[in-house]
Amino acid sequence: MNKRMYLICLCLFLLTTVAAAFLDLSSLARNQVHSLQSAAKSVDRESPPAAPLPDVLDPAKFADNRAAFVTYTIAGGIKEILHHVPCQCGCDREQGHQSLLDCFTSEHGSVCGICQQEAIFCYLSHNKGVDPAQIREAILKGKARKIDVAKFASRFP
Repeated sequence: MNKRMYLICLCLFLLTTVAAAFLDLSSLARNQVHSLQSAAKSVDRESPPAAPLPDVLDPAKFADNRAAFVTYTIAGGIKEILHHVPCQCGCDREQGHQSLLDCFTSEHGSVCGICQQEAIFCYLSHNKGVDPAQIREAILKGKARKIDVAKFASRFP
């Protein structure tokens, strides 16, 4: 095989490899969007819960982790709001969570910055009179990602 033919084969190989990688990534992105849409629909987000909501873990358990202590504290006060909001960290697929509340009835919320941002966002939005549907929409648009958890936790009483 001459040098020119070798270069042509190498270029074709590289092009097909890059194209295959691109197709895998676009398929992954489509699957992630579908998963987020499914999570948003998995629980009746408009009606009050049918049964009493579970308690969040005791914030005192996280006394040595200020961010976790604060987010568990506020989560305990807004359980119904968190019940109506799907979490966007992927715990629905990985741990079977149905809502953001599930993140705080387990230890997951103590180690997940996304859950902490979303809980703080829910707390702040709820205190401004924003309803759960609007909170969900804002979180899906990425607005909770702007929350500085450490800064909020340091200022929380």
